[in-house]
Amino acid sequence: MCPTILSNEGWMTRLLVMVSIDARLALPHMDFGNIRHWYSEGLLASPFLARSQQDSLAEGYTHADIEKGDSAY
Repeated sequence: MCPTILSNEGWMTRLLVMVSIDARLALPHMDFGNIRHWYSEGLLASPFLARSQQDSLAEGYTHADIEKGDSAY
């Protein structure tokens, strides 16, 4: 197995969040027992997207490692 696959933070982060939710882990600023909805590797737009193809200072889209919340949707 390729070492980069084994040490990829994406699956490790998802595993830790799932275990923390199941254990109802409570930290000073985050109570995993209250999390009902969470998402991993969400694609987020940057406010600094390219305005033209020649824009060398532009940023692209990014993947958020974890997003959590209790949206009404």
